[in-house]
Amino acid sequence: MLLGNASTAVALSMNYALNSFYNESNKVELYLAFGATRWEASKPTIKQALLVGLLPTLNSMSLQGLVSIPGMTTGQILAGMKPLEAIKYQQIIMFLIAASASLCSLGATLVVYWVLLDRKHCLRTDRVYKQVDINVVKGIKYLWTKLRTWIRMRRRGY
Repeated sequence: MLLGNASTAVALSMNYALNSFYNESNKVELYLAFGATRWEASKPTIKQALLVGLLPTLNSMSLQGLVSIPGMTTGQILAGMKPLEAIKYQQIIMFLIAASASLCSLGATLVVYWVLLDRKHCLRTDRVYKQVDINVVKGIKYLWTKLRTWIRMRRRGY
């Protein structure tokens, strides 16, 4: 549960941060040109990326117990545990999910920040690849098939 929610948060926050830095590069470069540090220029984008990454977790936390009863709580109540104890366990799990999602999302967003804004306070949008060239994909597939056939030949003793 922790890994699934954390990976969703990381994917959403990194996608937003990369797209925002790439599409709004003029705005960030304008801040940098007027003397802002790289942190000051990218702070709104990082805040919004974290919010986007944590939105599914926050939505599920707001509905717990009011609209839906989670599966773990239901299972524990049906197994004979007291409802208040089952709810306490579910709250602990939800806080762990929120903590892991926020830490992983923060880490991923900061990695995007460190990769795209160098120490000289320059935005490096050349490090963002929007589309993968089809020839690169074909080349990787070709190399993969060659490697597989070579491994098969070595196993057979040829």
